[in-house]
Amino acid sequence: MFQFLILLIASLAMANPITRRGTETNPAVTATTSLTALPTPPAEFNITSVDMNGTGCPPGTEWAFLNDEHTELTVVFSRYDASVGPGIPISENRKNCQLTFNVHVPSGFTFALVDIDYRGYYFLDTGVKVYRRSIYYFQGQLAQGESSATIDGPVDGVNIAYRDEFNSSPMVYAPCGQDSILNLNSQVRVDNSGNKSGWGYFAVDAAAIHTYNFAWFACP
Repeated sequence: MFQFLILLIASLAMANPITRRGTETNPAVTATTSLTALPTPPAEFNITSVDMNGTGCPPGTEWAFLNDEHTELTVVFSRYDASVGPGIPISENRKNCQLTFNVHVPSGFTFALVDIDYRGYYFLDTGVKVYRRSIYYFQGQLAQGESSATIDGPVDGVNIAYRDEFNSSPMVYAPCGQDSILNLNSQVRVDNSGNKSGWGYFAVDAAAIHTYNFAWFACP
């Protein structure tokens, strides 16, 4: 079933080719700037390209699918998993993936990333933990949004759907009215320092960004 899903999404992605485009960066909108929130995204907003790189998403192990309007993205992973236990190399304890999006931002608008949705599977022995962390930032800017969480074992093998939320951080905005490059770096780490004989595993199967994951604003 999983292989069928991978092939289906891969075929859909081929049917919706993604092109690469450059961008210019203007001074960022700061958290103290007065902005007017919008109930829906501007009509011309779209994601024009996506690239991936990292130990959890090496080339050829992930598939990206954009909807017809290029406003929503789903990424399916096949190698984004971290594990720990006796005999498992330390290099397998931590995995990461950086997603880079080119986003068309209509003139007069800006946006921030509020959260991102993930799906996965994990199990943890007693004394074993999972640490999750996501950050996002716009190319050329120092400010970044961050989300993190910890899961403690024991946990039997379960599927999980979770959301990394950035609302707790000061919002980080795209340059106003300019096409932008949005970088999203996520990582998972499995740690058995509390039980050296314990086993743990965490797999990220998919990530999804929908229009409701963005907060849109009119520029001042």
